[in-house]
Amino acid sequence: MTVSPVTIKAEKSKNASVAGMRILVLGYTRFALRQTAMFEARGARATYVKRNFALRALPLVPMCDVVYQVGGPIVPRSVFDACRFFGKPIVKHWLGSDTMRLHDPSVQRQSSAKFVTNWADAPWLVDELQAAGVDGQTVGLSPISVTAELPFPPSPLRVLWFLPEDRFEFYGGQMALSVARAMPELKFVFVGCERRGRPAPPNVEYVGFLDEIDEAYARTHVLVRMADHDGLSQMVLEALNHGRYVIWNYPFSGTLKASGESDVIAHLSGLAARAATGGLAYNEAGRTSVRTGYLGDIIADHICEGILAAAKRRQNGATIS
Repeated sequence: MTVSPVTIKAEKSKNASVAGMRILVLGYTRFALRQTAMFEARGARATYVKRNFALRALPLVPMCDVVYQVGGPIVPRSVFDACRFFGKPIVKHWLGSDTMRLHDPSVQRQSSAKFVTNWADAPWLVDELQAAGVDGQTVGLSPISVTAELPFPPSPLRVLWFLPEDRFEFYGGQMALSVARAMPELKFVFVGCERRGRPAPPNVEYVGFLDEIDEAYARTHVLVRMADHDGLSQMVLEALNHGRYVIWNYPFSGTLKASGESDVIAHLSGLAARAATGGLAYNEAGRTSVRTGYLGDIIADHICEGILAAAKRRQNGATIS
């Protein structure tokens, strides 16, 4: 199955107002801060707690309407127990490698509780939840916005590969080096890591961490992402939004699907041939796809609609029929 924006409700909801709601936000800092700001912009009283849950989060549970955790397979035990006692709903938004801990019995018990709603940012993560006996639904998380045109760099084909320093192998580092050696006529930009003694073929540039990732998109034609496990990557959405091509080992509208190294090389060869003749235009199919289904208001509406529904189902600690 190829994921398309149909997965996300595209029309703006008329019932997605969270104004006045009290939302306790937990989870990964980068995403949690963004979600907290989004809730507050829509009139909610949202509070993000990063640590010291028993001291800072626990007193907020009786007063909140919903606990929303974005990322992380385990809700802090003290918060989970308080939600069960006070009848407060929990919405867990599963991301990326979170589902790799589904074998943990404590994760399964929490996620299967009747007052917990499970979302995942990609349909294949929902499949993994269901395979572990956990009900879930696809709810997008990573929004994009319409941006100014970002011109392609000159030929030859230039390839972007995200390889974070502490997970070089997990994100396909050895494959990236092998592909670069096999295609010396192309240029490769490895972002997220320094060289640090790693092999460096002449056509590979390690650029480390970039404060502005758009710099990497501006220097390349195509993003390759071949992680061992993935959710709905923000980089994939951003690259498509800039009209870049994307080679990915997950099915997604507007991308080129690759199961392994040979597929990556085949796709790159095709793109390189078009770039060499001046025939490589923007990836309009990919750009249209993400702008149809993943603009900020669309994502925010769907999340707020789900938060509102979870609160209504458990008003005053009782399930509403």
